[in-house]
Amino acid sequence: MKWFYISTFTINVLSVAILLFFMIFYLCRNKDKTKSTKHLIIFLLGVEIVFISFCFIFSSLDQKISFIFWWMLHIVVFSSVSMLQFAYNFPDNIHLKESKIVFIVTITAAIIVYPVYIFHTTLSEPQFIFDGKFFVVLDTPEIGVVIGLELVIMLSLFLRKSFHYADVSIKKDGLFYSIKEIFKTNNPNVKATRNLFIIFTSPVALVVVIIMAYLGILSFEIVGHLFGSALMIAAFFFVIQYINYSEEPSTFMLKLVGISLGTLLIFMGFIANAALTMKDMAYKNECLLKVEICKNHIKGNQTAIPSNVSYILEGTIVVDEITNYKILYTKESKLNGLKFRRLNLKGWYEGKRSYRKLSKLNPDFYYLHYDFREKQKIYEVGFKYRDYRLYIHETGKLLVIIIVTSVFFLVIVFPYFFKESLIKPLNHLLDGVGKVNRGDLDIVVPVKVNDEIGYLSFSFNKMVKSVLESETKLKGSLDLQVRLTDAYTRFVPKEFLDFLDKETVIEISLGDYVKTEMTIIFSDIREFTNLSEKMTPHENFEFINSYLKVVGPVVRKHRGFIDKYIGDAVMALFPVSPFDAIKASVEMQETIRKHNKKWVEKGLDPIKFGVGIHTGEMMLGTIGEEKRMEGTVISDAVNLASRMERLTKLYGVSIIVSDSALSGNKEQYEFNRRYLDRVKVKGKSKWVDIYEVFDCDSKEQIALKVKSLSSFTKGITSYQRKDIKEALIYFKKVVEINPLDNPAKLYIERCEHYLKYGVPDGFRGVTELDEKKF
Repeated sequence: MKWFYISTFTINVLSVAILLFFMIFYLCRNKDKTKSTKHLIIFLLGVEIVFISFCFIFSSLDQKISFIFWWMLHIVVFSSVSMLQFAYNFPDNIHLKESKIVFIVTITAAIIVYPVYIFHTTLSEPQFIFDGKFFVVLDTPEIGVVIGLELVIMLSLFLRKSFHYADVSIKKDGLFYSIKEIFKTNNPNVKATRNLFIIFTSPVALVVVIIMAYLGILSFEIVGHLFGSALMIAAFFFVIQYINYSEEPSTFMLKLVGISLGTLLIFMGFIANAALTMKDMAYKNECLLKVEICKNHIKGNQTAIPSNVSYILEGTIVVDEITNYKILYTKESKLNGLKFRRLNLKGWYEGKRSYRKLSKLNPDFYYLHYDFREKQKIYEVGFKYRDYRLYIHETGKLLVIIIVTSVFFLVIVFPYFFKESLIKPLNHLLDGVGKVNRGDLDIVVPVKVNDEIGYLSFSFNKMVKSVLESETKLKGSLDLQVRLTDAYTRFVPKEFLDFLDKETVIEISLGDYVKTEMTIIFSDIREFTNLSEKMTPHENFEFINSYLKVVGPVVRKHRGFIDKYIGDAVMALFPVSPFDAIKASVEMQETIRKHNKKWVEKGLDPIKFGVGIHTGEMMLGTIGEEKRMEGTVISDAVNLASRMERLTKLYGVSIIVSDSALSGNKEQYEFNRRYLDRVKVKGKSKWVDIYEVFDCDSKEQIALKVKSLSSFTKGITSYQRKDIKEALIYFKKVVEINPLDNPAKLYIERCEHYLKYGVPDGFRGVTELDEKKF
C-alpha cells in the first residue's frame, strides 16, 4: 500500500489496541455479564475503533483515507454514552434516576454533534502535521468538547460514589477528612471507585496536552509519544483494577497473564520507540553524509550527487530571511517552475531537519531537507518525505511482527508453562521489573522459594542494589566533575578551549595552537602607581579585583573573552567582530564612570583608563613546559594593540582604534569617531591610521567634538600635506569651540614647533613612536 507507512505513533496506539482486544475478548466470553460489564464492552469497542483508526491515521499519507478514519474515530461520541452508564452501574447504580436523564441527554448530544462534526470537516481545509505525521482538520472541537464534559461528569460521579461507599460527607465531615477516609478504608467498593477515578484522570491530562499541541506550545511529536505511552499505562491499570474488583469470576492465572501482557506491551512500546528513534537518527545521518557529498559537487560534477537527493536549492540571506531561491539541481521535472517560499533564519542551524510542502494535500510534493551555509548563501538539499517514511516503515513492520508474535506467545503458549508454586514469586519479580523500568531502584523482591526463580529474585535484588550504589557514586562523580569544569573555566576561558577544538582543559597539550584573526583590546589604569602607593597590599588587591569585576562582565556581554590580566591591565579578545570590541570599550568606560562615585566615597581617586583596539592575525596556543604551561596569544597585532592603549595618554583620549579594526566590515554600528593621526612604530616600514572613538565622553563633549569635527579633519589634512599654517588655523578653531579638546591642543603644539624650527625633509604627517615609550 503506497499510502500506508508505519510510524512510532502507530506502534504506540497498536499496543493499546492489542490490550483492549484481549480485554474485550475476556469480557465477552463471560456468560453472566453484569449491566456495568455490558456498558463497558460497548465503551471499549468504541475505544478499540479509536485506536485502530489512529493506527491508520498515524500511518496514512492519503488525505481521503485519513479522513475516513477520522470520521470512524469520532464515532466514539456514541460509545462514550456507555462510558457514563458504566460509571453509574459499577459496582452498582445508586443514582438510578440521574443515570436515565444523563443517558437521554448524552445520546441526544451525540446524535446532534456527530453530523455537525462531519459537515464541519468537509468544509474545512485539512493540514498535514509533520511532527505528528498525520492529516488533520484543526478547529473542529465539537466532539472533543462533548466527550470532555462527559469525562468530567464521570470523574465527579466516581468521586461521589467513593464518598458514599466510605459513608462520609463533605458537608458534615469536611473535605480533608472525607478524602483521608476514602484512602485509608479497606472497603472494596471504595477502592474500586477511587482507583478508577485516579485512572480516568489521565485522559484529562492528555486532553490538556493535546490542546497545548493545537496552540503550538508543544509539538505533536511529543504529544504523540505521551499519548500512546500514557494511554497504554492507563489501559493496563484499568484492566488490573477491573479484574480485581469486577463481579465476574476470574482466576489468578488470568490476572497474571493480563499483567504479563500489559508489562510486555509497555516494554515493547518503549523498545519500539527507541528502535524507531535510532532508525530516525540513522536516516538523518545518512542524509547528512549525502549533504556533505553535495557540498563537494554542488557546482561541479552533478552526476556524483546521490540518487535519492530530490533537489538542491540556493538561497540568499537577506537580514534574517532566506530568499531568492533558485534550483541548482533536481531530478524531478515537476519541481521546475515552482516557487519556493522564503524561510526565516530564526531557529536555523546547520544540520537541522526541516520540512517543505510544495502542495498542501499531495504527499508526493512533501520533502524534508537539510541546509548548509556558505557566506551569504544557504544551500537546501531536499529528500522525498515519502522515502523517509518508507525507511522508518521497514523497521516498523518488523517491530509490529515482533510485538504480535510476542503477544501470541504470551497469551497462547506461556500460560501452559506456569506452575502453581511459581506464580506468586514470579508475580513479585515481574512487579519488581516494572518498577525498575519506571526508574525506581529502591526495591527489594521477596525471595520465598529456593529454586531458579528464587535465585533470580536474589540476583535481581543484588543487581538493583549494585545499580543503585553505582548511580549514587556516578551522581557524586558527575557533581564533582561539573564543579571542577566550572573551576577550570575561571582559569582557562572556554573560548580558548573552543578555538583549540578541545572539550576540557585536560585535553590541552603543550604546543597546541591555531592561527586566526581577532580583535584585541588593551586597557590600562592611568597613574595606577600613584593610586597604589596610597593603599596597603590588601587594599591594592581589593581595588584591582573590584575594578576587574566590573570590566569582565562587559567583555563577555559583547562576545569577547579575557585572555589575561597584567596587573591592572586587561587584554581581551573578540573573535566575532571588531565592533564588539568597540561597543565593549565604550560600555567599559561608561560603567567605570558610574562606579567611580562609589570609589570616591571610599576616599579613593576616580579611575581613568585608556583602551587600545586593533585587529590582526595571531597565533593562539600554549607555551611553557610540561609541568607549567599557559594559554597565550603571540602576534605583532598584540603589540600594536598595546601601543594603541599607550597612545591614549599621549592624545588625552579614552579609546583609540586602528584602521584595521574599522575596515572591511559590513556590520552597521553607528558610533562617533574621528580620524586622529598616522603613526609608525620604529623598525616598521608601514604606518597605521588611528581613530578616536568618543561615544564614552560626556554628552557635552560629544556634542562639541561633533560640532568641531569638520575643522579637526581639515586641520589634520592640512597638517599631513605640510600646510602647517593652515592646519594651525583649523586646530585653533577647534579649541575655540571645545577648549578641552586634547588632540587639537597637541596638534597646536606640533604646528607651533614646526613653524618655529621648520618642517623636516620627507615629512608626511607620520608620528614616529619611540619603542621605549610606546
